[in-house]
Amino acid sequence: GDGKICCVDKDLNQSVKKLIEALKEETHEIVSIYYGEDVSDEAASELLTELEKCYSELDIQMLPGGQPIYYYILSVE
Repeated sequence: GDGKICCVDKDLNQSVKKLIEALKEETHEIVSIYYGEDVSDEAASELLTELEKCYSELDIQMLPGGQPIYYYILSVE
């Protein structure tokens, strides 16, 4: 993004989907998601499964980041 808030949702998974939608372009192929210390392995796995269904054209990686503040950090390449 351009440093501005691009999506808001009460549901964390919906926010992640909206963010990917806002960031991705036709040339993007990979999304790397680092999940924080407050996100369980199960919750991260469920989100990954959901995202793979929505964005089958992208290679989505879910990685433990362990960050203390942010639930997820995303990189779209």
